[in-house]
Amino acid sequence: MERPNFSGNLEIATHTVLEDRLEAAKILSANMDKDQAILVDTMHNYASLAYGALPERLYVVLDGQIVLEGKQGPFGYNLGEIETYLEHFGSI
Repeated sequence: MERPNFSGNLEIATHTVLEDRLEAAKILSANMDKDQAILVDTMHNYASLAYGALPERLYVVLDGQIVLEGKQGPFGYNLGEIETYLEHFGSI
């Protein structure tokens, strides 16, 4: 395995083979509060390619018009910006 992708209490390395992904799923499952299914994509990323939504963004839409467009996520998300806008809009 290569360098970790996640920091914090779980260390999960970059997946180079399917066994790495399966091991990561076991680590996640062992650290989850609830018993939930974890699906593992192939190394060809077929599920990600078929169902992934990229780029992810947060939008505020009013009367069919985009009134706020956030930056690309997940690293560009600014929930405070959305919350501030909605609080201000709600007070007008």
